[in-house]
Amino acid sequence: MLDIFLSAIFFAVTFFVPQLSLVTMMIFLMPLYKIGNEKKLLKGFIWGLIVFGVHWSWIIMLFKKELLYSTGIVLWILITIWCSLFSALWIYFFKNHRTISTILFFVFIKQGILLPLGKLEGLPLLNPLVLLAQYPICLKPLYYISDIGMFTIIFGLQNWIANKNNILQSFYILLLCLLTLIAQQYLVEKKYIINGATIITPWWYQQKKGAMFEGYRLAHDIGKQSTATTQIIITPESTFCFDVNEFLHFISVWCDSSQNIPILLSAYTVSGGNPHNSLLLLHNNTLVRKYLKKHKMPFMERTVWFEYFLKSPILSFDFLSDASVAQFQNDLIGISGKIYQLFVCSEFFWEVKKIWGYPILFLWNDIWLSSDYIKKIALLFISYFEQKYHVPVYYAATSGMKNIC
Repeated sequence: MLDIFLSAIFFAVTFFVPQLSLVTMMIFLMPLYKIGNEKKLLKGFIWGLIVFGVHWSWIIMLFKKELLYSTGIVLWILITIWCSLFSALWIYFFKNHRTISTILFFVFIKQGILLPLGKLEGLPLLNPLVLLAQYPICLKPLYYISDIGMFTIIFGLQNWIANKNNILQSFYILLLCLLTLIAQQYLVEKKYIINGATIITPWWYQQKKGAMFEGYRLAHDIGKQSTATTQIIITPESTFCFDVNEFLHFISVWCDSSQNIPILLSAYTVSGGNPHNSLLLLHNNTLVRKYLKKHKMPFMERTVWFEYFLKSPILSFDFLSDASVAQFQNDLIGISGKIYQLFVCSEFFWEVKKIWGYPILFLWNDIWLSSDYIKKIALLFISYFEQKYHVPVYYAATSGMKNIC
């Protein structure tokens, strides 16, 4: 049983100390090669309870912020148990199919484990490659060989090393430690420049008010933060958390405050009775263009089936509709002569759109990432995305986090 605990701890500790990922992600399978044939299902279930329980702990804090602490605990227990059932199956088959069973397990985590929530999708932030993105150089082959190719190399290498003698295994671990120390010296925080862009951080992130207050406060911030060099004003996801169609007079108020500088506003819109998380391009007191977000976040934007038994959505948020691919091809925007592809929050993390090859302008609401460790993993996902698609990602979040200067 010690082998199970070691493997799970190696994996789970990386959530909090991603600087260790070059070591932990390259050795977490090795203890498993020593497990016996007895109680394999139980051992795999315990592995999952540790890893998934730690990973999902942020959801307790999210529900606590909404004064639904007990609901968060119940949900955390249910999701942890559900995910652990599949780690039990993985460990059961691990002894005879080491690399293949591990690849299938992590592909399922990435692409399908959240099926009970009503959609075939997985946990993008639990991908071992995302944790390895702490050191982007490790993911250089990703663009050419995909996730499965990287899984094959990483898991296959551990399988090979685990069959060698203790001296070689010790040398392997020491080498990983040395590479980690060297790699840390070359870590540089990426900063990008969008010429003429001004990013507005939503005031409501600190204290929520009504639509009228938020609308005029946004106008105040637009006027105050615009400069002589500003060519466009950009706001993160959900900056105006109300249906713009009910407050159309604010379009002229915001445009006047910007002195008719174009505004890329993130807000809610309702069409055909369906609410959408939208990006609106405003200019000259006019709505020039509208972009509809393509993916709905479970609980936050998409009602999960068992919430109907509670008579109301768990978090009491507005539940939004998403747009099919056929409904829009307008996810490109030109700023200062350069074209960017727009991504809004969860459609980026779940990789639901075709990548056109242009730089990504990623606008997201990080308020649902209620713990510091999960926010760090989200930032690692951005690095993973850049390596996977060979495109730079310019991001701005509601909390003020951004890499645009």
